[in-house]
Amino acid sequence: MNIVAYITRMMLSFRHPYPVRDWLFLLGISFLIFLSLIFYAGYLFFALQSGEIISRLGSGQTQITLTREKIESTLDIYRTRKVNFDAHSIQPSAVIDPALYTPDTPTKPNSKQ
Repeated sequence: MNIVAYITRMMLSFRHPYPVRDWLFLLGISFLIFLSLIFYAGYLFFALQSGEIISRLGSGQTQITLTREKIESTLDIYRTRKVNFDAHSIQPSAVIDPALYTPDTPTKPNSKQ
């Protein structure tokens, strides 16, 4: 029998309610979804346990080299932030309404000149 005709006939049969068939159909679909989720969870469990997923993700990373100068420059930035925080000299960011700002406006709207 032609598979397309079989599927068409099956779909047309859903026009007429038949509770046993409908509930069994929903139960079958739910069971297939549940079974696929169980298999996927099992795959993730065993792949993580074996380290397959983590080793695949880490293969594209590059080696980062740290030098004393890079670390010192980063620490200087944070030391400056700490000094500004302790001195209460942190300037708040300018908050404007984006709807009032257009690119051709020479200054920000409602700003003091």
